[in-house]
Amino acid sequence: MKRRESLARMGSMIVGLASLGTAVTTPVRGQTDTKEAWDKVVAAGKKEGLVVWSFFGAPGAATERQAKEFEQLYGIKVELAPGRTGDFEARWNAERAAGKASIDIRSSGSPENRRLAARELDQPFGTLPAAVESGVPWILDPLVDVKAGNGHTLMTSAGGYYILVNNKLCPPAGGPRSYKDLEDPKFKGLIVLSEPIER
Repeated sequence: MKRRESLARMGSMIVGLASLGTAVTTPVRGQTDTKEAWDKVVAAGKKEGLVVWSFFGAPGAATERQAKEFEQLYGIKVELAPGRTGDFEARWNAERAAGKASIDIRSSGSPENRRLAARELDQPFGTLPAAVESGVPWILDPLVDVKAGNGHTLMTSAGGYYILVNNKLCPPAGGPRSYKDLEDPKFKGLIVLSEPIER
């Protein structure tokens, strides 16, 4: 088993252990179908000793808790590597070009993961039993993109996004009603986006 395959599967299991609240892409190849195969993944992961988890923004309490639970369960350290979308892609492209990929799993919003999938920068993460068990009451099917043939992203939650509008600059009647509306040239130079990665 290749080292990166093992760690991709281990990284995917972080998601399988608890809900992350984002979409997840594993940037390496792997498939796990049996307990024996999983035991080999765990053994190979322990030999390597580290899973690198890249994600958008700063680590929240849930992310830190999940990393600790994973470490306690498997005895494998989890390195949390926050990074904005552009920073992650620059690092990932440089590591791939050098043949030294270090990131095992990336969690982020579905737009970023779908863009990575469209560029074929993601890989299968194997079988996660909770994602395919019958009778599990999913609010959002975690394999919606996989089943549609749109890459290898595991959806773990759906969340709301909001547009805050200064009504002094943009009266309610002429304001945006969706993100798509922001493409209108009348909003050029008026949009501020925040990508905080510090607490």
